[in-house]
Amino acid sequence: MAETIKQALSWAVATLRQHSIESAHIDAWLLAGHCLKRQKAYLLAHPEYILSDEESSCLRDLIERRCSHEPVAYIIGEKEFWSKPFLCNPATLIPRPETELVVETALEFFAKRQTPPQRLLDLGTGTGCIGISLALEWPGIMLVLTDVDADALRVARQNVSQLLGDKERSYLVCTDWFQALSTGEKYDLITVNPPYVSHEDAPSLSEDIMGYEPHKALFSPKRGLFEIERIFGNAHRYLSPKGAIICEIGWNQGERVLCMVKDLNLYGAVFVKKDLSGHDRVIVATL
Repeated sequence: MAETIKQALSWAVATLRQHSIESAHIDAWLLAGHCLKRQKAYLLAHPEYILSDEESSCLRDLIERRCSHEPVAYIIGEKEFWSKPFLCNPATLIPRPETELVVETALEFFAKRQTPPQRLLDLGTGTGCIGISLALEWPGIMLVLTDVDADALRVARQNVSQLLGDKERSYLVCTDWFQALSTGEKYDLITVNPPYVSHEDAPSLSEDIMGYEPHKALFSPKRGLFEIERIFGNAHRYLSPKGAIICEIGWNQGERVLCMVKDLNLYGAVFVKKDLSGHDRVIVATL
């Protein structure tokens, strides 16, 4: 039976709500737009457009997947970050708005110095969203993206190609943090969004996250601090004079991470920056 955009969206929203999808309205519009290959503005302007059999079948298939709590970003294969579309799949974490604070903090930090960094190392890059976003802001920078997962690096490589156009000064390295890097390599800026969720917090996470996103990119021992401690224990060896490392942390980890990094006695200034919700979100340390 032929159905209009209005009817299809009404069905999609109701179906998602029946399966306890809190973002039912937003998700329905995104999935409909993906199937019709149209922007939301078109859907709003043409509620009486009649879907083809192929479009209708596509929407029903995607709504069924979303009802199983598969994240929309994995269903459509991309997620917006820093106003750019980043390809993503279950090998990578889904880029999140709060991670944009790492990019924002880096831009503010070097704006105060009035000199952009020349070399950037983005650890555990996943989709590459942090490093690539900064490379777009600083076109002349040398960019090194690392990840321990080769499948994640393949996604990052696709995003480099799509968004930076196979930028000549972009390099991808498969490594466990700094392991495959020479200590002779120095960077003006190191960015990282490490695993920082405590295993004890797993029951509080949504089915969307627990059922689909890569656990090794989420969870860390020692109440979520093990990988952060490893990173800050070694990052100073790879920073140029007055270089900085900017790391995302959990909303309730600020005080503990701040004390831990200061106790290492490896850095000069160390401070935590809060997100728009007033939660600790990023820690910055400089030589």
